[in-house]
Amino acid sequence: MSDLIKRLKERNKTEFHHLVLNLLGKDKVPLSDELKGKLNRELDINIPDSPYVGFGYRHYWLGKCLKTDVVSPPGPDTDILIAFESNGVCTLVFLEAKAYGSWENIQMQDKADVLRCLFGENGDEVEGVKPRFCLTSPRPPQCLKTEGWPRWMKKSKDDPYFWIKLKLPCIDSDSSVVGG
Repeated sequence: MSDLIKRLKERNKTEFHHLVLNLLGKDKVPLSDELKGKLNRELDINIPDSPYVGFGYRHYWLGKCLKTDVVSPPGPDTDILIAFESNGVCTLVFLEAKAYGSWENIQMQDKADVLRCLFGENGDEVEGVKPRFCLTSPRPPQCLKTEGWPRWMKKSKDDPYFWIKLKLPCIDSDSSVVGG
């Protein structure tokens, strides 16, 4: 396990994260094969069987783990942070979820600005770390502006974001209440 992943675990002060661990009776959050497969395909990565998974991970804590002070507390957070090491590179997957309603451009731009400060425009500012970013919702985002996001957070000019479908098992998939 990389030193960065050890620091990520030590710095995670999210009560919800620790509550889920207690609820599951586990010492780490399991990642389902289905979600892992979706992320692997969308981001063209290979998440191993036991990555680090953290909920509501503050970008401020991440900055401290990266040994930088570019993020002021408390700062934004990421819904799910997945971290794993392969061939000497620590990949950090930032997964942002929206089950209901729509994405807020101001909030997403704030997150993008902080992530740019941490990783740069091309995601190559931190040696040995490869950041990846993905959205998940029941439907693809509508009216989400990504022009101000760093390049590494975007898929391509014609397809401006990485996105995977979020299943909501307790709600009819045809419901108009579900946003994206």
